[in-house]
Amino acid sequence: VDATSARHMEDQDRAIVATGETHTYEERLTVGDGEPRTYLTTKRPLIDDHGAVVGVIGVSRDITESKRAADALRRSGEQLAQAQQIAGLGSWDWEIASGAVTLSDELHRIFLNDQRVLQPTLEGFLKLVHPDDRATVAQAIRAAIDDKSGFRLEHRIIRTDGVERLLLSVGRAQCDKTGALTRLVGTAQDVTDHRRAEKELIQEREFYRAMLNSLTEGIVACDAEGKLTMFNEAAHDFHGHDAAPIRPDGWAHRYGLYRSDGHMELAINDIPLFRALNGELVRDAEMVIVHDNGTRRTLMANGQAFYDDSGSKLGAVVAMQDVTERRALQDRLAHQALHDALTGLPNRALFYDRLDHALTRVERGDGGVAVLFMDLDNLKVVNDSLGHTAGDQLLIALAGRLRGCLRPVDTVARLGGDEFTILLEDVVNSGAPTRLAERIAEILRQPFVLSGREVYVSASIGIALSGPTKPHPDDLLRRADVAMYKAKDAGKAQHKLFDDGMDEEALSRVAVESDLRRAIDRGELRLHYQPKIPLTGQGGPIAMEALVRWQHPQRGLLAPDDFLPLAEETGLIVDVGRWVLQEACQQGRRWRESPVHGEPLSVCVNLSARQFAGGHLAREVEDALRTADLPPTSLTVEITESVMMQDVESAAATLRILRSQGIEVAIDDFGIGYSSLSYLNHFPVDSLKIDRSFVSTLESATWTRSLVQGIISLGHALGLKVVAEGVETSNQLTRLRAMGCDLAQGYLFGRPLPADEAAAAVAGLTGLD
Repeated sequence: VDATSARHMEDQDRAIVATGETHTYEERLTVGDGEPRTYLTTKRPLIDDHGAVVGVIGVSRDITESKRAADALRRSGEQLAQAQQIAGLGSWDWEIASGAVTLSDELHRIFLNDQRVLQPTLEGFLKLVHPDDRATVAQAIRAAIDDKSGFRLEHRIIRTDGVERLLLSVGRAQCDKTGALTRLVGTAQDVTDHRRAEKELIQEREFYRAMLNSLTEGIVACDAEGKLTMFNEAAHDFHGHDAAPIRPDGWAHRYGLYRSDGHMELAINDIPLFRALNGELVRDAEMVIVHDNGTRRTLMANGQAFYDDSGSKLGAVVAMQDVTERRALQDRLAHQALHDALTGLPNRALFYDRLDHALTRVERGDGGVAVLFMDLDNLKVVNDSLGHTAGDQLLIALAGRLRGCLRPVDTVARLGGDEFTILLEDVVNSGAPTRLAERIAEILRQPFVLSGREVYVSASIGIALSGPTKPHPDDLLRRADVAMYKAKDAGKAQHKLFDDGMDEEALSRVAVESDLRRAIDRGELRLHYQPKIPLTGQGGPIAMEALVRWQHPQRGLLAPDDFLPLAEETGLIVDVGRWVLQEACQQGRRWRESPVHGEPLSVCVNLSARQFAGGHLAREVEDALRTADLPPTSLTVEITESVMMQDVESAAATLRILRSQGIEVAIDDFGIGYSSLSYLNHFPVDSLKIDRSFVSTLESATWTRSLVQGIISLGHALGLKVVAEGVETSNQLTRLRAMGCDLAQGYLFGRPLPADEAAAAVAGLTGLD
């Protein structure tokens, strides 16, 4: 041995000699040049016959290998114990013959046993098993013994501290070479926390499943490889399918994914889930899904990819909201915003937009454009006679006929009321729009059946063509509108092509309208008066008819025909008529203060249809009389037959109010209307005025004399006074007096003059025979 070991051995030997005791010990020695070895050495004193210690005798055995084996076994046991502790897994061994049960340290820890409470027997173990599970565990063990098999079951135990835990026990039988059962070995693992975590995980999973299935949004997810992993119930309802292991390039076909127009299948790069899987944050991606049963839904998808804590992509998820009804509502609202509610035709906004685009194409050289502006000539007659429902039916039927006249590329629109416009594209000259206007006139010659009655209508149409440069859409519409009014002025049921002369005329018309709106405020209106002369007995005039004139600052004194039609058309006649009424009443009061031939002159005022339509006429007349302090008996109002017929009941009610106050009512231009005779008894009337067209032919046409005589006789039979207007010759006056006409009016007695001049002229009228 080496020197160090030798000295150590000598020291041990001296100690044995000195004490006389036997020593057994392990020692490591290096013998020769070899590796260190472990020896188990026993030494005792060597005693002679006299009992004296004379030396040391000993035996050494090389136990290196057994020592290594024991160390390995120890380390293995330590590792096993450590592994069992980490896994919460304890082991047990039950020797059948002796009944002894060996428990590992971890199993003691699981039971919280200090190795004194738990008896190392089967009965001791069963005492720790929960009473409700004890029979089941005992039966499993007996079955394993009887069948020389194994068992695996979960059961509860009650630890020595009284806490209940759940164990997974596994055991198996071991036999010797003869097949005789020798022992049961097994493991027991505390799975309480594991099962609790599993239960919580299941509950959490079910919670999220229930939550996802309660959503009206469809939720779809896939893993990082694009494998579909989840469809909630809404997604299943949308598609008619559940998640299936299909590659992304097959998603669109399998699940009926289409673009928002619903016609083209989505390309893979347009599918919201695939976009999200590629890292895109998908927001409000609209698509159409076609269900297996053919049902189509419009969906709005939002989604994104999701990642683990390290940033590795796990997959993607999208949420899909059913916006079918919302989209349909938006489409309906968009349609309503751009279409006429009654006829379904494009409205002004949509027509304007299409016209603007068409004119842009014209600017690029893609043909010309024509606009037709159409206005029904007699829709009001239909509304007044058959009601507005019938008028609506007429407009709907007309829209259908107009559609049938056009090409698919053309547009017909309803601007409102009885106005329609038509847009023609690729127009070379006026030929196509003119032929279309003639075609429209032709289809309007066919009757419309409304409420069981045949109704005929006509239309006035204006046509405007685009030039080589792009006009503003408003300009082209205005030109067509101007041409339409020219067609109306020409007698209605016609069409006119716009020319530059019309534009100048229209501009002049606008200027006149603008001036007329300011004429009242500027004091430019004048009243001239023309007398009505009694033909029976002697005496002066009994009334002066007020006739309006306009003292235009540039054009001079304008007659009624130069501005009243425009006033009627624009509605300014209401303001003009109110001014005439107020001014005439003021003049009537002045004449009462200065009588002619000893009698006060009364005044006569013409009323327009628009004054009746406002609904305030009776009050305005009352206000004018009160302001002027003029008795109602000094005022006569004249209305034409056409005014009465526009709204019979309303007109009659207003006239009754006026007449009840003492105001006289006269029918002007009698004999040229269409329904006067049937309504004379219906209206509160005091007098009739024979139209000047009959008086002018009184001397030359026998039939006219008979007609005039008939009117006078009819008036007298109804208790009415009869006035002849337009009397210009003495022969006319003589015939009228002979026929019994009550009053006459015309140039024979004087032209309309300002108030003072007219009164002076009347004062000079004497001896008219």
